[in-house]
Amino acid sequence: MPVNPHLFIGLPVNEALKACALKWQRNLNGHQHYKRLMHPDDLHLTLAFLGATPDTDAALLWEDFKQHVRGFQPFTLCFDRIDGFGHPDHPRVLYLSPKPSESLTKIKHLTDAHIQAAGLHVSYKPFHPHVTLMKKWQGNETVFDKGYSLPVFLEEPVQVGMDQICLYRIHPGKTPSYEVTGIISGSR
Repeated sequence: MPVNPHLFIGLPVNEALKACALKWQRNLNGHQHYKRLMHPDDLHLTLAFLGATPDTDAALLWEDFKQHVRGFQPFTLCFDRIDGFGHPDHPRVLYLSPKPSESLTKIKHLTDAHIQAAGLHVSYKPFHPHVTLMKKWQGNETVFDKGYSLPVFLEEPVQVGMDQICLYRIHPGKTPSYEVTGIISGSR
């Protein structure tokens, strides 16, 4: 019996944020502390995880979602800090975080409303927008052996224009592991 692919809806990031992510993966010796450093082409900001979804259901959901968010207004996020989920000395996930954005909140609410109307599960967890740098802590010492502590504010925040919403398919065990299977472009 074939396994349904796992899917999520997210926002792609630009080359400037990818370069920032790589810099911090190196600065924090990520390969020593984490099992998984995110590939630059896998960097994104998740709006909603759909889980295992049959291809026919995913196609219908995506086509309907396109109509739901058609003409969304592009916006800019300012990523200004690194933070983590879990213990501050060895967070299980280390990520780049944007400043609060009313436009991002609006897109998140539109996404959740559509998913719920389609009869799919919407996460009950609070939305913490982020772009994962590293995950699955494997070290036995602090990741911040260079004198950093969370959150780490970036000397030069990175501006990212958000003008697309993408449907991603997860390919476990592959690098990169996220494939864009659908794109919705904002209107200018």
